[in-house]
Amino acid sequence: MTRRRQSGRPAHAARRKRTGTEWVGGCLEAPFFITDREEPYRAFLVAWVEVPGGLVVGHDVVAPEDVPGSLGRTLVASMERPLTGRPRRPARVRVASASLAREVREVVGGTLRIVVAPTPELDDLIGAMRAAMTDGDAQQSYLEGGSLSADTVGELFAATKFLYTAKPWQIATDDQVRLE
Repeated sequence: MTRRRQSGRPAHAARRKRTGTEWVGGCLEAPFFITDREEPYRAFLVAWVEVPGGLVVGHDVVAPEDVPGSLGRTLVASMERPLTGRPRRPARVRVASASLAREVREVVGGTLRIVVAPTPELDDLIGAMRAAMTDGDAQQSYLEGGSLSADTVGELFAATKFLYTAKPWQIATDDQVRLE
């Protein structure tokens, strides 16, 4: 009979493959505003980047009041359901501060090596986002830079006027909608 080693980890955690990579994580002020409230606010981007390679394996956008604990939650979600590839665990994680290291340690315990060191990869990620965003002074339009005609957009608005006026989203829930 073979002996099985007991560990404090759940059975599903043992099945996740540990890679030889490092994940760099942090919580940064996003380079955009969220306008779902009366006053626009800057959200925070929580991200985990796999190095080498610079692949973003997980991210979340959170409101300022939801920042505490978000880095750890996003790490767990990223290991279970990475944005690309199979579920996996890095060999170690790197964060920029002792407080972020404590937050990560609260959710992974001693199962991962946590290093506190600079995280320039996250600055590179924010820089790439800024570069990809359109100029804030660019005129916004429903016409998609000329790929849609004004008549087509006008027809769309006319066709959806009843739906907009009825506002069924204020009454119906997702489980009441039937798609055929």
